[in-house]
Amino acid sequence: MPSRGAIKSVLHNFLGRYASRYSEYHGYFLFGFLVVDLGEVEFDLLALPTNAESPIGVAAQLATTRFADHLQHAGLELAQVREARLRLGKLSGAIQGTVNGRPRAGFGISFSASALLDNGKRYEREKVLWVAPHDPSIESRSARAT
Repeated sequence: MPSRGAIKSVLHNFLGRYASRYSEYHGYFLFGFLVVDLGEVEFDLLALPTNAESPIGVAAQLATTRFADHLQHAGLELAQVREARLRLGKLSGAIQGTVNGRPRAGFGISFSASALLDNGKRYEREKVLWVAPHDPSIESRSARAT
């Protein structure tokens, strides 16, 4: 059985995959749909995934399913995790960046994942990502979109 310390890798890998271009809404980068109105939102990573159509619903669904996938891949059992949460928060102030070579104003989003294990230890990881608001005239749609 893997050590409970493997949760550090689970959180790191989960955030890397979750905050990546592979998180999509109708073939576009999911977080571009959320960044404008995002204040702070928190998801229970142990909740049952729901079937969601809105961008925030898709964000919650992806969070729970990807966290479970990373736990399983690491050989950890869901029963070893008492609590797991993901917090998304928009950082203040617009930041200039580029999308497909075109200048855009965007914002930093903090992705913070935490887990409390059955041994009482809490682990946290954070990732900050620059995100521009969704604009289909600039963004490329994923070939994975159906």
